[in-house]
Amino acid sequence: MWAKNGAAEVEQILYYSIPGTLLISYVAASGFALGLMVQIDAAFLAAGLIASIPAGFIVYQAYTSNMLPIYSRIWRKHDNSEPLKLIASKLSTKDPVKAGDLAKRIMIVISNEKDHSGYSWKLLNLVNSRGACIFSSMLGMAIPVLWIAYKASLAYIETGVLEGTWLNWQVAPKLVVYYLVVMVLAVSFYRAIPKILRQLSSYNSILVAMNAKELETIAEALRPQA
Repeated sequence: MWAKNGAAEVEQILYYSIPGTLLISYVAASGFALGLMVQIDAAFLAAGLIASIPAGFIVYQAYTSNMLPIYSRIWRKHDNSEPLKLIASKLSTKDPVKAGDLAKRIMIVISNEKDHSGYSWKLLNLVNSRGACIFSSMLGMAIPVLWIAYKASLAYIETGVLEGTWLNWQVAPKLVVYYLVVMVLAVSFYRAIPKILRQLSSYNSILVAMNAKELETIAEALRPQA
């Protein structure tokens, strides 16, 4: 049990560190693309490694809170998957939203109690890790825009004139390459998600079929008493 919990904690830290490391890499790469003096040394790498976990945790929270509609778009089709529809059909409630939400909670209970391998949670974490990386990529795309807007507003405050003298237009090719790389990474993170969701749906169908009696018991207990 302790070994399993320890492995799960290490795995969760890894899931947090990946989007955090990606975001820090975007910050460094965008600074280089904008012509800023970014010194990559041992101290920078050590600081980036230490900051990757809290940064990844913040990215995860923003992603799962649906601050951008990435989380809801990723899970939209899975919320209507066959095993969840089957569970919802067993419930007495006529409200489809309530039935769907309750079906997801029952699926979580079945996964926790019956899936001793933790395979369903591994698939779920894989999807959310990739989703958080897509979220980091969206933030990465915003970094140069925010920096340019900041420098433009600062120049306007100091001179009263909005000019582009603060920006070296030779950085344009670097910015183009930067945005191409970020977009390619974002697409690559997304491409495997539908396949993983199909695996999760199939695995959940097996869990539901193997625990049909437990599902009937839960549904019966949740029916309102006459």
